[in-house]
Amino acid sequence: MGHRRRGDKEADPVILCLCNMKGGVGKTTLAVNLAGLLASRGSKVLLLDADPNGSLVKWRALSEARAPDVVHYPEKTLHRDMPKLARGYEHVIVDTPPAHGPIVLSSLVTSHAALIPMEPSPLSYWPQRVMWVLLKTARKHNPGLKAFRVLARKIPGSKLGPEQWETQDGSALGHLLETSIHNRADFVRAMGEGIGVFDLAPGSRSAEEISRLLDEIDPDRYENMSLLEKTRTESSAIQQAPRESRKSPRKEQLMTADFVVQGRAHRGFIRNISKAGAFIETSEAFAGGEQITLTFEPRPGSPPLRISGTICRVEPAGIGVQFSKDPES
Repeated sequence: MGHRRRGDKEADPVILCLCNMKGGVGKTTLAVNLAGLLASRGSKVLLLDADPNGSLVKWRALSEARAPDVVHYPEKTLHRDMPKLARGYEHVIVDTPPAHGPIVLSSLVTSHAALIPMEPSPLSYWPQRVMWVLLKTARKHNPGLKAFRVLARKIPGSKLGPEQWETQDGSALGHLLETSIHNRADFVRAMGEGIGVFDLAPGSRSAEEISRLLDEIDPDRYENMSLLEKTRTESSAIQQAPRESRKSPRKEQLMTADFVVQGRAHRGFIRNISKAGAFIETSEAFAGGEQITLTFEPRPGSPPLRISGTICRVEPAGIGVQFSKDPES
């Protein structure tokens, strides 16, 4: 997998999203080393740091190396801005933050494939319902999105492997890869020096695992998918969809709202509202069709208004809610 060109025309880049709603599972480590291996094979690679913490930027600052390129862009508009960011690259590796639904969803909408690292622990796969919702929502705008799971941070010598993990009902998140990534000291040392394991120990087991993982994913299988052009179209559709089905005029607002979905309390911001519904900006992930109870103050100091409805639309920025009755009644 080296340079990819289709005739004399520059090919669209292949975009791989590293994602998991749980932190500490190895997303950043895998992103660094997959990008480094691709660069060593001759590809022009962009490491896109979508995490507000900027771990990749901090990693890059530790070394004088300048390949692969690193860009910090923790925005929920990646699905709209990716064509500009990715121009001139052959591969883009996106490192997403944990527990930030809008950024992860936006990244998935513009990616060819998602790689979901998971630890061999119940603490890793218990939170994955949210990840499943994000994948399901992203595929409404990006039906060709592939998803893979990789067992990461496995303890060397442990007998816990894919066979035991597959029983945890994670198959809905994507195909479980045969390659496992072990929790080896080489990964920690390389990250601390601002390099990858292929720079630190090219013949090590760590480097061998990353090489097998990349070959198993085989990102160049997606090279004929012109996703960036599709993303431009889908981005426009995402922005225009609310206006197409809106029957009541909406008033722009910025109000704090408390809401309950499936018995769990959340907080967000109402961005606009009408008699028929509202749009709530939230960093959490939900599924279309879920019932919601919303409480907010229509005006500062006024009695709280409580109304029920249904989540009718899910976007990177939040959720659209259709009220079951007129909120002013």
